[in-house]
Amino acid sequence: MKQDIRKTILFTLLLMTTFLVTMNGSRAQESTMETLAQGNTAFAFDLYHTVLRNTESQNKNLVFSPYSISQALAMVYVGANGNTQSQMQETLNFTIPQDDLAQTFADLNTSITERDPIPDIDAQRMTLNIANALWGQEGFPFLSPYVETINENFGAGLQLTDFQNAPDDARQAINDWAAEQTEDRIQDIIPQGAITPATRMVLANAIYFLASWANPFMEFATQDATFNLLDGTEVTVPLMRQSEMVLYADGEDYQVVDLPYIGGDTGMIIFLPATGTFESFRDAITAEQFQEIVTQMSASQVIVTLPRWEYESELELSDILSQMGMAGAFSDDADFSGIAEEALAIDGVLHKAFIAVDEEGTEAAAVTALTMRATSAPAEIFEFNADRPFVYTIYDRITGSVLFLGQVTNPEPDS
Repeated sequence: MKQDIRKTILFTLLLMTTFLVTMNGSRAQESTMETLAQGNTAFAFDLYHTVLRNTESQNKNLVFSPYSISQALAMVYVGANGNTQSQMQETLNFTIPQDDLAQTFADLNTSITERDPIPDIDAQRMTLNIANALWGQEGFPFLSPYVETINENFGAGLQLTDFQNAPDDARQAINDWAAEQTEDRIQDIIPQGAITPATRMVLANAIYFLASWANPFMEFATQDATFNLLDGTEVTVPLMRQSEMVLYADGEDYQVVDLPYIGGDTGMIIFLPATGTFESFRDAITAEQFQEIVTQMSASQVIVTLPRWEYESELELSDILSQMGMAGAFSDDADFSGIAEEALAIDGVLHKAFIAVDEEGTEAAAVTALTMRATSAPAEIFEFNADRPFVYTIYDRITGSVLFLGQVTNPEPDS
């Protein structure tokens, strides 16, 4: 009897220990994912401000996916070393250890895309897909640990491609993949000429989002009305309108509302600066302020008026990311020695994003593609023009035996 009791106690202790280890592991995983998400948010706002300073988008419509950009860059960051690694780490706000980054992104992707089904809700009304891909030059000495890391954590198995001899075929294959992953919303992510015979690798991330509002706007409530532009002029556009209980906050120079999508796991947060303060608010908003404002929101009854919009943005981010602090990744001194036995550098960072918002909900898509080139000095090209007498041998390569020896002083027959 005592032996049975001891067994029961030991078994109970074992179960409790297993539970505590599992809980602690789960908490650690959640903490690491939270740290990565916070870093991604910081990068998002840093990138937003830098894009505005360096493009003509400052007072124009703009859409991009910082999550897509962070993840695409993460796929090369895990193979970066030395100064390249430290520059990318600081620019991208990756504060977790480099060795943990790939697994944490995998966990974060799973957490975002694999949610419990929502009872009584048509699955077609909520779609969120994230996909990654890796194309590499045939015969290029990629390191197996790197290829395995990308495949296991980002779901991007190495697809061998012949950039050197068929760059345009490779470009078309990548563009087809991007279109397929985004329901044809992102077309021609790789433009003509962006892939050359010097390209050795292309990595891509695609994200596609389609969701209905939890509280759709009724079409009969949509009315043509005035929308005020930054230059003081006005345009007449359809403005949607609804009155709902939503998360809301306001400050001295802004209002903010969180419109939930079906299921409640995702939402659109809209910041509305006070009249005449858009530029100062936009230029001042940081990731920390964003988090602080969001935590101040509370459930309130709000009459929301919102325009429909549909827009696509296209960005080439190489210069922008260089200005943000990772110029070394684009130079011939780049250190991506964790990717391949031969030297590589990022050649281009291409990004396209699309968004459409109407009474029913939102559709959004983005693709980020990184092209990487060989940085070794191109092989010197020699010219061998046998237009004068020469000596020749025929020899056995295995043994080094000279089988024939001769010379040519006049190649005409019978000379």
